[in-house]
Amino acid sequence: MMLRLAIAVVLSVSASLAAAVSTTRPTSPTTLPFGLGVNVHFTQARPGEMEQLAAAGFTFVRMDFNWQRTEVSRGKYDWSAYEQLLSELDPHGIRAVLILDYVHPLYDNGLSPHTDEARKAFAKWAAAAASHFKGRGVIWEMYNEPNISQFWHPQANVDDYAKLALEVGRAIKAAQPAEIYVGPACSTMDWPFLESCFKAGVLEYFDAVSVHPYRPQPPETVAADYRRLRQLIAQYAPKNKSIPVFSGEWGYSCAQGSAIDAETQGKYLARQWLTNISNDVPLSIWYDWHDDGSDPKENEHHFGTVTNDYQPKPACDAAKQLTTELRGLHFNKRLHRAGGADDDYILLFSGDAGERAKIVAWTTSKDSHEVKLAGETIALDDKPKYVTAKATALLKQVIAWPRVPLEQLVSAPADVGGRHVTRGDHVIPLNVTLPGDSSIRQRGSIVVTNPIVLDMWMPHDMRFDAMWSNPSGEAFDGAVYFNGAANPLQLAAGEISKRVSLDSSPDAAFANATIELRDEKNHVILGPRSRRFVRIPFDKTTYAVRAEGDKKVASKQSIEIGGAPVMLALDYDFDPGWKYVCVSTTDAKINKIEGKPKSLCMWLERDPDGRGGECLARMRFIDSNGQSFQSDGGRLDFKGERAMTFDLTGAHAGGHWGGASDGIVHYPIRLQTLFLLDNASHAKIRGRVTLFGPVLVYED
Repeated sequence: MMLRLAIAVVLSVSASLAAAVSTTRPTSPTTLPFGLGVNVHFTQARPGEMEQLAAAGFTFVRMDFNWQRTEVSRGKYDWSAYEQLLSELDPHGIRAVLILDYVHPLYDNGLSPHTDEARKAFAKWAAAAASHFKGRGVIWEMYNEPNISQFWHPQANVDDYAKLALEVGRAIKAAQPAEIYVGPACSTMDWPFLESCFKAGVLEYFDAVSVHPYRPQPPETVAADYRRLRQLIAQYAPKNKSIPVFSGEWGYSCAQGSAIDAETQGKYLARQWLTNISNDVPLSIWYDWHDDGSDPKENEHHFGTVTNDYQPKPACDAAKQLTTELRGLHFNKRLHRAGGADDDYILLFSGDAGERAKIVAWTTSKDSHEVKLAGETIALDDKPKYVTAKATALLKQVIAWPRVPLEQLVSAPADVGGRHVTRGDHVIPLNVTLPGDSSIRQRGSIVVTNPIVLDMWMPHDMRFDAMWSNPSGEAFDGAVYFNGAANPLQLAAGEISKRVSLDSSPDAAFANATIELRDEKNHVILGPRSRRFVRIPFDKTTYAVRAEGDKKVASKQSIEIGGAPVMLALDYDFDPGWKYVCVSTTDAKINKIEGKPKSLCMWLERDPDGRGGECLARMRFIDSNGQSFQSDGGRLDFKGERAMTFDLTGAHAGGHWGGASDGIVHYPIRLQTLFLLDNASHAKIRGRVTLFGPVLVYED
C-alpha cells in the first residue's frame, strides 16, 4: 500500500508540473531535456547567445524580475524588458523562471517589504505580472535567498518574508490560479528558515519548494537533504497536496584556489543534474550561464558554463552531451549490483514504449573500476558514461520492473518487510531484488515519521548531556541508559526536543561511554552506542585569533579566556564583504591528535543581542602529508547554548586543498584552527560567541 502510494505521489507531481508549464509546447517533465536550465543576467541576449543556450540543451533560464525596474510609478508598470526576453526565448522552446525581487525606493525606504503598505504593493505588482504573462509557461519564484542579509535588507527576517510570500500567494492565485508560484529560494538548506516558512502556511500557495543547495561537497551528497526536505514538506503541506522540490540555483566555481578545476566543474554539472533527476527533482537550474568576470582568482567570476567571452567550458560540453544523449528519454530507475557500493551510480533511462534505453553510470569512489549489469560492462570513474543498452530480454524485464520509491513512510512501531520498526530507527535501508536475477537490485528507504533522534551526547563541564529530538511531537515515555544507569526520558505531546543530563562518573565516562534508549516496555529501540572522549584544553598563553579573507574588508576581533568551566569568548565586528576569523593555538601538544577521531565537539553560546545568526561555524585540520580539510558545524542561528559537531574523517569535508589533494585523510592529523567563524552573509555584522568543553570523539 505504502509503495503504491509513494509511486502515485511521484507520478502526480510530474503530471501536475507538465500541465502547469507546458501551455505553449506540451512536454512531459520526465522526458529530457525538460527541466534543465541556467541562471542568466540579461533581458536582451547578445547576438547568437540564444542559439548557444539552445544548442547546449537548456530548456529553462532563471532571471531576476526586478520590482524597481518594472513599477515605474505607484501602480504603473512597464513589462517591455521581459516581453523582449520571452520573445527571444519562445522560438527556441526555452521557458523562464522569473524571480519576484527585490526592493523599491517608493516603499519602506528601499528596504525589503516589511510593512502592510509595501507588502500589498509588492503583491499587486506580482499579480499584475502574472496576469500580463499568463499562459507563457513562466514559473514565478518568490524572492531570491531571503534568508541572508545580502538580499533581504537590512537583515534577514523569516517572519517578514513569510508574510510577504503569503500576501503574494493570495494575490497571484486570486488573479491567475493556473500560474506556477514557488519559493522560498533560500540559500543552502536552511532548515530553521524553511520550517518557519512552512509553519506560517506558505505551502498553501507554493506549487513547489525551491532551494539553492550549494555545498563544497560533491553533488551526490544532496540526496539526504532532499529526503529531509520531502519529509518536512509532508509534515506541513495541505492534505492531498503534492509539492515537489526544485533545485532553483546551484553551481560550483572553478576559480584559481578553489577545490575544483574546470574539468571537475563539468563533471559536477552532469552529476548534479542526474542526481536531481534520480531524486525526483523535476527542475534543475545551474548557476551560472557564463562567467561574470575574468579575474582568475575571483570565485564569483567562474561559475559559468561558458567563459566571460562566451567560449564553451567543459560544463557547457557536459550539458550538451547529457541533453543530446538522453533526449526523448525519461528516468526509469537507479540500479544496484548485489554487493555493490553505494558510491556507484547506475541510472537507467528509457523511452515511453521501452524500445530505447541508455545507462548512465559513474562512481564517487577514488578508485576506477568496472561493473557488469544487465549484459553491459561499464568502466566507472568520476565522469558519467552514457551507454546505449542492448535490447535483450533481461533489459526489457528491468525496464518494466516497477521503480522502488525513494522512501516508504511508516509510523512506528510497525512491522514492515519482515522486520520490526521502532521509533529509534528513523531511516532503514530497503533492498529489492529483481525477480529471477538476484544480482540486480533497487534500493530505497523506510522512513519513520515519528522517530526519537539522538542529536548529540557529550560532556558538559562535570556531567554528560544528551539532546533528543522528536520532530513529530508524539508523546514518548522511556529511559536513556548511560553506562548502565537509567535516566528517564519523557516527552509530552507537542514536545519536539529535550536535553537530558546523564548520571555517570565524568572521568570514567570519558574513557568509555555507552548509551542506549529503551521504550516504556524496556525494549531497546536505539543503541547501544559507544564513545570515548579526549579533552582539548584552553590556555591563555597559546591561543590567538587572526582575520582572513578580503584584505580590503576591515574587521575587529579579540578573544578572552577564563571562567569555570574555562571558556573562550570571541568578539567580532565585520565590515561588509568576505571575512572570517580563525582561533588557533601554537601549542604543538594540543594540536597533535592521536589515533583516528570521528569528530571534534564543543559547546557554543551565542550573544543573543548580536547578529551572528548568519555566520558559519567551521574548523580546519591538516593530515600527515600536508592536506588541509575544512569541516562545517553549521550556522549560529540559535539562542543560548548548543553543542556543535565537526567531522574529522573527511567524509563530510567542506573542502580540502594542498598535500595529496585527494580528499582522503592520511593519519595522523593535527589541528590547524580549533574554530573558524565565517561571515557567510558578507553583511556588516558584530557579536560574541563563547566556546567551551571542546573534546575529540572516538568511536573505536
